[in-house]
Parts: sequence; structure tokens; C-alpha cells
Amino acid sequence: MFKFNFFFSNLTKKQIAYFKIIGFVLLMVLIKYEYIKDTFFKTDLISNGLIQQRNIKRELNKLVKTYKCDYVAINLFHNGSKALNGTHFKKMSREYEGKANGKLPLTYVFKNFDIEPFSDEFLNLSRGLVLYINDIDKYENQYLRNMLKRSGYKSVLYVAIIDKDFWGNDLFTGFMTYEFSRNTNFSESDIEEMRLQYDLKLRTLVKGN
Repeated sequence: MFKFNFFFSNLTKKQIAYFKIIGFVLLMVLIKYEYIKDTFFKTDLISNGLIQQRNIKRELNKLVKTYKCDYVAINLFHNGSKALNGTHFKKMSREYEGKANGKLPLTYVFKNFDIEPFSDEFLNLSRGLVLYINDIDKYENQYLRNMLKRSGYKSVLYVAIIDKDFWGNDLFTGFMTYEFSRNTNFSESDIEEMRLQYDLKLRTLVKGN
């Protein structure tokens, strides 16, 4: 029988390090095989992207009807360097949107949107997972208050999107919004139910799994 201890005992530390690196790479390939296959060997990326958009939009439109919103949207951070909590303090884009009948799409308005003026709000959101503004006229951040009022909002619920990095650490990668042209008065149980909708119905669609 071949004895591995004898084999490794004849290798230098440098050679052993090479074997470990090769082994790690092979392990990652096996673990990520489905991801690699789907990412690099799809034959119809445009169709798959459109199908993903359609499925996410369908779920967001259901939430619009359930909670009588004007919009429900998924916004993702991008660009810039990461903070320790995973936030990209540079820009965000409104990637997916559900809307009530008669409402104009707003995805084109919130593309490559600078988030620096709202960094305090996003830091609080990353810690508390939700930020509920039931009456925008009474909100203390004047810049955010004026921006939301210009968009026609009276009330907004922000829900943090938390993903995991390779090591299992939490990463704050974006947020979902429930947007209303009226004041709202949701209970804590209502807010918790709304917070869970992303994990229950949208995470796998957004991640493309």
C-alpha cells in the first residue's frame, strides 16, 4: 500500500505548500462548480437575465398589492471601497422594482446614486436591519427628507439586505424599500413581517440560484 507519510516526508516545505494550494483550488472548484458552470457556460445570458427580472418583478408586485404600496424596490450598493461592515460607501442603484398601477418606473432615476449624504442612515440600517419613516415631514435629516418629498413619498420602510462572504461574515449589500405616497402607521409585527419578505421570497431570485 502506498504510504502518504513516506511520500510527504521526502518533499520540501515549499513543495508541500504547493500541494496544499493546488488542493485548496481543486476544493473550491468542486464547491463552486455549479456557480462556475452557470456563470461562464450559459448559452443565453440575455434570456436568463430577462427571466430573472420578470420573476423578481412579479414577487415585488405581489408585495405592492399586499401592503398597498406605491413601490417596492431592491437597491444594491456598488463601487467604492468597502467599510468594515461590508458597505460600499459610494453609490447605489435601484436594480428591481414593483409598482402600483399608473405609477411611472423610477429605476432610471436611482441609477449610480451617490449615497454619501445618507451614510449615517445606512450605517444605522446595517445595525438595526430596518429604518421606518412613517411621516417624512417629521424626519430629522433634511437632505433625505427633501429628496423623498421630491419623489412624492410620505412614508418609507427600509429593510437591510444582508449577505454572507466566503467566511460566513455578514455583508450589508443593499436594501429593500416599501414606498408610500401616504403616511403609514405599521406595528412592530407588521414591520417584522415586511422585513422577512426578502429572505422568504426574493433572496434566491436576486442571487440567481
